[in-house]
This record gives sequence, structure tokens and C-alpha cells, in this order.
Amino acid sequence: MLVLYESNSNLENVNFDDKVSSFIVIGGNWTLFYNIEYCGNGGTFTAGRYSRVAIDDEVSSVKKN
Repeated sequence: MLVLYESNSNLENVNFDDKVSSFIVIGGNWTLFYNIEYCGNGGTFTAGRYSRVAIDDEVSSVKKN
């Protein structure tokens, strides 16, 4: 499990690269990316619970919008 409060341009730095299979957005909008440094947009998500999304095990960076 990983809890993020701010954007992270490289999930490898926290040993979580390509490991996201489900997530919860508490508030705001978050964009998940296939690659580090916010490249390869995988979608923007609002508050809710998400399981087995199309980018399963492919997220490398996350941006708080």
C-alpha cells in the first residue's frame, strides 16, 4: 500500500513502479501515467474507489491536479 498526498513523478523511487492494481481517491482529481515524469496519460480520476482499471500494473507516475 502507498499513500500519496502530493504528485510523484517517479513511483520507482518509492518502490511502487508498475504495482498499482487498485486505488482510492479521497478528494480532488488525480491523473495516472504509464511512464515516469508524467508521460503517457492513463486517465484522470475523481473521488471514488477504483479496482482493476485498464492501466493495471502499469502506473509509473501520479499527478495531483
